[in-house]
Amino acid sequence: MMCQHCGNAPCEPVCPVYATYHSPDGLNVQVYNRCVGTRYCSNNCPYKVRYFNWFGYGEPARPQYAFPEPLNWQLNPDVTVRGKGVMEKCSFCVQRIREAENRATLEKRELKPDEFTTACAASCPSRAIVFGDAADENWTVTQLAKDARAYHVFEELNTYTAVVYLKKVTHPTTAGRA
Repeated sequence: MMCQHCGNAPCEPVCPVYATYHSPDGLNVQVYNRCVGTRYCSNNCPYKVRYFNWFGYGEPARPQYAFPEPLNWQLNPDVTVRGKGVMEKCSFCVQRIREAENRATLEKRELKPDEFTTACAASCPSRAIVFGDAADENWTVTQLAKDARAYHVFEELNTYTAVVYLKKVTHPTTAGRA
């Protein structure tokens, strides 16, 4: 399960260094270089989607995790390699969102519906993952969120999640009917 990007996120108020906060555009954001790894956010998350980075990628003391040339090219230059001892979570590919916003600003235009998506949605061959601005009627995700099959996980917790799931379609059997 990915981070649900709650509107009323239980993980945010427990962080002693404010490494997790709610952004103006509705994302539950993690500031990795501010995190001190207390894991309070993980303990308070009802969805258990935050995880602790136990590994020191690229540390000189652990050469098996280093990225020598040309392996360093496999790293995404838009996302930092987090250090050992910090909490991590799904960011809804915020770097892709900001890139599309900056491109639209440079071109002096509004952001187009479905102009960008997350990496998981882009790589899903069955299109089971759809991403977008649910507040804008022109995005594909808005119509899906209004579907009769739409639901939020643990809705009774009043965390007001941004992620919407669709129930499985079941077709009644026609066997035995005349």
